[in-house]
Amino acid sequence: MTSLPVAPASPKSASVKAVFEDSQRYLNRRLDITVRAEIVKSYASQVNFHSVLDIGCGDGSISVPLLNSRNRATLLDFSASMTSLARSRVPAELAGHVDVRNEDFMTASFSQRFDLIVCLGVLAHADSPDQLIGKIVSLLVPGGHLILEFTDAYNFLGRLGRIIRAVHELAAPPRFSVNLFSFDRVAQLVAAHDLRFVSQYRYALPPIPGLGTIKRDAFYRFVRIMYGECDDNRNTWLGNEYICMLTRGLGAPE
Repeated sequence: MTSLPVAPASPKSASVKAVFEDSQRYLNRRLDITVRAEIVKSYASQVNFHSVLDIGCGDGSISVPLLNSRNRATLLDFSASMTSLARSRVPAELAGHVDVRNEDFMTASFSQRFDLIVCLGVLAHADSPDQLIGKIVSLLVPGGHLILEFTDAYNFLGRLGRIIRAVHELAAPPRFSVNLFSFDRVAQLVAAHDLRFVSQYRYALPPIPGLGTIKRDAFYRFVRIMYGECDDNRNTWLGNEYICMLTRGLGAPE
């Protein structure tokens, strides 16, 4: 396995880290977390894996449910508060199967490859999306699977959400800029690294300020009724949130 050079932390990375140290900011998005966790669990159930890496693991809600006595997991997040929460979620009987790391993925080193890598909510914050995907592929066994999430900022709801955020940011300017993607751009990015799509799930959250703290159960039911399950994804033309399962080609460079 050829290791990639370790990149120094960037000013943007430091700003992103400072924001996500506020764990409540993340946990207020519980509706989105719940939907993501269910889709990831469904995708993971379709493949055989013995080792999983969760990049940007948050509080562990996504990947801890994938644990059992037959696999091992590395949960990585550059927020110390998040990794503390993730560690607390790991069942005592499975603690020996989990490595929780408080590090920046792009500066972290690894001594193994993984059958399954989960990367949700990270692509938008990467200094270099191309380098991020390149490092992920270097850590994925040939034929292994990547579950990748990104937001299409250019479909109807993506554009509406950007307008709403722009108005909000007039009063509260963001600390850092995010990367904007279309599906086509992501498709070109992953294809350049010999990743191919196996499946994709599209959904959207209503672009309502404060959604994370109000009427969570009602909105959850709406989202699942509106967009269905992995094997019956409905109304996809409306969805600006993508959760995709990809596989690494057997001929990807080492």
